[in-house]
Amino acid sequence: MSKCDVCNKQFTSNGYLKRHNRVHTGERPYHCKVCEKWFAEAGTLKKHMLTHSDDRPYKCNICAKKFRTKNTLKRHTSVHTDAKPFKCDICEKRFRRPAHLEVHILIHKDEKPYHCTICDKQFRTSYQLKLHCLVHSGSLIKCKECEKTFSSANALRRHRKRHNEEKETFQCDVCEKSFSTSCILKEHTLLHTGIVPKCEICEKLSLQLIV
Repeated sequence: MSKCDVCNKQFTSNGYLKRHNRVHTGERPYHCKVCEKWFAEAGTLKKHMLTHSDDRPYKCNICAKKFRTKNTLKRHTSVHTDAKPFKCDICEKRFRRPAHLEVHILIHKDEKPYHCTICDKQFRTSYQLKLHCLVHSGSLIKCKECEKTFSSANALRRHRKRHNEEKETFQCDVCEKSFSTSCILKEHTLLHTGIVPKCEICEKLSLQLIV
């Protein structure tokens, strides 16, 4: 057995240990010649190369949707069933995939085997560590309201919608439509009254004068 000097995780061969060490070092020796993206494992690069191809040889027998890899098809198939064959022996929560169960069990053990070599923060999964490392590289986008970080603009946009839902809203007594500020509500109310303020200088009518 080969043991990792960083997190003490054990592996059956030096090859597996070498591959695991890239989680801690951030090394990515495999490189896509199409888009210049780098990967830690050859298998991950091979799967990535499929994104540059339109070939989708694996088809779902239920909905006929096609996929690039057999594993993607297998994961998709679970959408058509509620089967969750993998059960946690501690809390009896069930999961569709063994990998999800493995991550869940770490919660009970309070184990965080993956740690950041820059700030020593620890994580339960390699994905969480990978996402965290983006903070140090400056690739993550931060929410200005709660300082939570996100790997894409779309993820941040979805998150900010929750903040908007939590904010106080101002409701129109006539049509019950809600607005984010009292000024916008006041402007909207004029649509029901028909009263539009007039500029004392140019005598033009404008809804903007109420703001």
